[in-house]
Amino acid sequence: MSVFELISSEKSFARKWIGHAKLNEYGLHKARIRLADACLAARRFQDLGTPANFGTFLRDGIVALPNYLPTDAFTAIKKEALESFAAAADTYPIVGNTVRKGFGDKQPFPGGFDRYDGGTLNRFLDITEEKTPACFKFASALGISQLYRKAAGTIRRPGKFQLYQTVHGDDGANPDNQKLLHRDTFHSAVKLWYFFKDVEPEHGPLDYVVGSHKMNDKRLKWEHQKSVRASSGRPGVTQGGAFRATPADLRYMGLPQPTSFPVKANTLVIADIRGFHRRGHAETHSERLGIYANFRPFPFSPVRC
Repeated sequence: MSVFELISSEKSFARKWIGHAKLNEYGLHKARIRLADACLAARRFQDLGTPANFGTFLRDGIVALPNYLPTDAFTAIKKEALESFAAAADTYPIVGNTVRKGFGDKQPFPGGFDRYDGGTLNRFLDITEEKTPACFKFASALGISQLYRKAAGTIRRPGKFQLYQTVHGDDGANPDNQKLLHRDTFHSAVKLWYFFKDVEPEHGPLDYVVGSHKMNDKRLKWEHQKSVRASSGRPGVTQGGAFRATPADLRYMGLPQPTSFPVKANTLVIADIRGFHRRGHAETHSERLGIYANFRPFPFSPVRC
């Protein structure tokens, strides 16, 4: 494994250099965070525009935009999306998962794939110009929107857009690990959800710790402590880079407890998933339907690309 993994987006402490115990004691993990933040600031500075709601995104780490599309456009895209979900379910019936635990592997099928988080199904369907033209047009426009590009610090269309269906399982039988409060990675990254149906509390809306994407002194100290533990090699210590946070951790860092984000249909949600978040607890078999994108830019480039 090359030392150059230190200037990659790799986050796993199972890697030789990222998980180097002595280097992390000296502050390697904190240094990677600071350098990634400096590069992101430089990339954003090169985009001279200030899109609406970007200030809210910078302050909170999350922004929810209701009534995103005009009614006629929303009706058309929703109809196409729901037909796609129904056709997929007819061909590839949705089944529960009580056997495989934790973060599951992809189970591909033509036009998409399933993946389980414990008992929760994540179904992803491809968006194509031929089969889903309205969704394709919407995703293409969203991918080059100024807010999304500036949040990600890129000039390209960021992310891969997919139709996304979440079907909650029985957490008592097979817990969903995405319902534990966590942050995805050490650098800022952007996820997006656009919903076709209302997301009520019983549907497992996104929980987000507002403002937790920022790095203050206590957050950096917490990150340092987690990195030292993750690279310690002690038995039973996870080496994954998606750190979990407890209510006590939030209090230590001076952060609020998570805010739930139930939203109405036709709402767009953009979040920096370096902030602490989780999938909210939900009724078994309840679902969310939308369009999803996940963009993790190369963290150590100071130039937009």
